[in-house]
Order: sequence, then structure tokens, then C-alpha cells
Amino acid sequence: RIGLDDAIVTLGDARGTGKLTAALGGRVLIKSDLKISRIDLDRWLAMQAADKPAGGTGKSPKGGAEPAASSAPGFSLPTGLDASLNTSIEAVTLYGSQIRRVRFNAALAEGELTLNQVSARLPGNADFSLFGFLSTPDGQPKFDGTVDTRADNLRDVLTWLGVDTSDVPVDRLRRFTLAGKLRLDESLVHLLDARVRLDSSRL
Repeated sequence: RIGLDDAIVTLGDARGTGKLTAALGGRVLIKSDLKISRIDLDRWLAMQAADKPAGGTGKSPKGGAEPAASSAPGFSLPTGLDASLNTSIEAVTLYGSQIRRVRFNAALAEGELTLNQVSARLPGNADFSLFGFLSTPDGQPKFDGTVDTRADNLRDVLTWLGVDTSDVPVDRLRRFTLAGKLRLDESLVHLLDARVRLDSSRL
């Protein structure tokens, strides 16, 4: 059994502290509890773009990443590994603004990843949370869970994401809530039993 009570983890300019434990035997057990102050994703994206060869043909808004291939290769979550990951990040810089209070708490067992908490405070005073179960039957991802997001200023969120809202009246795109069941199966995303509210309208 290996244990680090005051571990320091660095990745680029990001620095995290916390506790790491691992048991190596017939079945590998890993547990981590990390706190990270800041991550600058804008800097990482800029470095990635600089490393790409010139003459690319595609570019997506707010990041320059190439569109994903239509048929992604399959993958499988490991069945011989049990892991518990608990990570908190104070702030993540992305598209010139900060995502705050990022939380990721997950557990891997028997080839299934349980997302206990995935949450963040987005620009526009918006909260996002996700819970669910991820598995990989036949080498393809399958997710069943719930999603909940609400924003006090949807216009600010869309502007941050690079969406042009200039044609929408200025008194619209304010309060927004969305909650429902989220399912990913065979590369299709389904939102079920959705409850959506935009300004004073329920959809």
C-alpha cells in the first residue's frame, strides 16, 4: 500500500495538493483527494493550436479545435481497477472568463464510472450539475444520469460561448433553467422528461 498525505501535483502552471493512496495487488485500488487553485485552459488551448501544423482546414468557434470524426474508436473502462477521485478547482479560465467552484467526484468499480458530483459555477451567474453512471458495453460509451442547469443571465452565458444574441431583444434571454434525464447511447444524446424555463415561458 502506498500513501501520500501531502502530495503536490503539477501540470503546466496548475498546482494541486491533496492525498493519494494506492494498493497494488490482485486488484488495484486508487484513491485521490485533490484541491487545485487555478487552471488556465486558454493557455493550454493556445499552446495546442501553436503545435498544430499550418494549413488546417477546419476551425470551431472559441477554441480552434477540429471537428470530431464521425466514427470515434471504441474504448472500455477497466474492470480490474477500483478508483475514487475527488477533485475541486477554485477557478478555470476559459474563453477569457472564469468557471468557478468546479467539483468532480467519481468512483470506478467493475468497469462502471459513477459520477457522484460534477458541478461548476459558469459565467452569467449560472450553475451546472451532472450525476449519473457511465459504462462501456461493447466498447462504446453509455451514460444514464440527470442534468440540472440554471442561469440568472443566459445572454451572458451564450456570449461567453461565442453565440451572437444581438438579434434577440435586450430584455430577453435572462433567467433560464433546464433539468431532466440525460442519456448517451450509440453516439446519440437524449434529454428525457425535460423541464425548461426561459424568462417567463415554460417549454
